[in-house]
Amino acid sequence: MNVTRGGIAAAVAVVIVAAVCVRLGFWQLDRLEQRRAINVEVRAAISEPPLDLDSATFVEIAPRPGDFIYRRATARGRFHPEASLLLRGRAHQGRPGVHLVTPLELDSGAGIVLVNRGWLPSPDAATADPRPYVESETQTVTGTLRMIPHAGAGAMPAPIDIEDTTVTTFRRLDFPTLASRFDLPLAPVYLERTGEPDGLPAAVPPPSLDEGPHLGYALQWFGFAAVAIVGFLIVIIRRNTGPADPPVA
Repeated sequence: MNVTRGGIAAAVAVVIVAAVCVRLGFWQLDRLEQRRAINVEVRAAISEPPLDLDSATFVEIAPRPGDFIYRRATARGRFHPEASLLLRGRAHQGRPGVHLVTPLELDSGAGIVLVNRGWLPSPDAATADPRPYVESETQTVTGTLRMIPHAGAGAMPAPIDIEDTTVTTFRRLDFPTLASRFDLPLAPVYLERTGEPDGLPAAVPPPSLDEGPHLGYALQWFGFAAVAIVGFLIVIIRRNTGPADPPVA
């Protein structure tokens, strides 16, 4: 077997490519395990009895909001439509749009809970007029609790003008920014409305509890590694078992 510098370089390149593919495969397996763990937590939270967002529950949630994520809950209070905001870049059934989020002042006086009331169509996925969807009377809202993130620069707030009204839009909710907008305390979780009839705003679908594409991606990466190694070995074998050179006359 003749070993050349080119052959050594090719072997090193194949080993590196295969190692990267294997690493990416294990990364996808790690993500699969994380997804499974999250699904277990979500199913456990959904199976818990629904919460009533009264004063006592509001105080209980404040120091440890992570313990209440995906819990079903009911809140009673009055919407403040003048303080509604839009979440940009939200799709529904393949159509671009926004989510309409409105503050709900709890009847108990404990504070404010943001309610994601659902999806509105928007061709540019950034602007929509929330005024036709005002709910100013006292409401009882049922939904699922989700965390208000500390998005920082990821929030990217941007105002839009609709006639004589200015509506703030966000890429992501940001708790410090939103808490400063209200005189009353803001809950560190928001309520994602469920159980609404057909119409607009369209209810946000519940979280998907499947395992996602991670196992398939992992198998693909392991397959790429195997192809790289096997292909290289086939080339080496063919080079060393090819027909001998004819004798020189």
